Formats: sequence, C-alpha cells, structure tokens
Amino acid sequence: SESSETTTTVFVSNMHCGSCVKTIQDALASLSPSPSVVDVSIVTQSVTVKHTHALTPAMIKSAIDDAGYDILSTPVLGEGPSHPSLSWSGSIARLSAFATSKGKRHLDNCVQ
Repeated sequence: SESSETTTTVFVSNMHCGSCVKTIQDALASLSPSPSVVDVSIVTQSVTVKHTHALTPAMIKSAIDDAGYDILSTPVLGEGPSHPSLSWSGSIARLSAFATSKGKRHLDNCVQ
C-alpha cells in the first residue's frame, strides 16, 4: 500500500552531468530492498527516493556517499523543506575535495 512507503530527499553538492545522475541511480537501484522511485536532479542538486521503511535514509546516504558524492543535508520529516544554500563560491571551495580518494572515484565515473 501507499502508506508502507516513505520519501527521502538528500541534497548532494557535486553532481554535474548525466553520468553523475546515472551513477547515483545505479547505486540506489543496487540496494536491497530497491527503491520504487529515484529522482536525481542536477538543477536542485537533490536525490529524492521513494522507498519502503526497510530501506533506511542512512542506507540511501551511504550508497550515495560510497558512489563518491558529498551529502549536504537530509531534511528531517516534519520540519518542512530544507534547502541548503548552494553558491558558486561554496562549490569552488569544495573543489579541494576532489583530491581525496572519494573525489577521484567520483571523477572516474564522470564522462568528461
């Protein structure tokens, strides 16, 4: 039934191309149980996942993190939408993160 599912939105700072979208979709599709809907938006830098309660927000965030993406925030249910401030200066400041192995893994997945 509809009530057995919930929606989790995760804001991610370093998605920038179609390959990023596909990598995140594939990472989440490999989870068990797999989500029923995965909506990845480069424009809003967000990943919205509709899933059963057996798939926890922590599992979703871990899969995104393991794929090489930086999680900014996850809104808490009941607090309303929470959009982190996204700015070019903030994105530029995070470029140093690409020197890490996680950043390298992320870039290895991107089609340049």
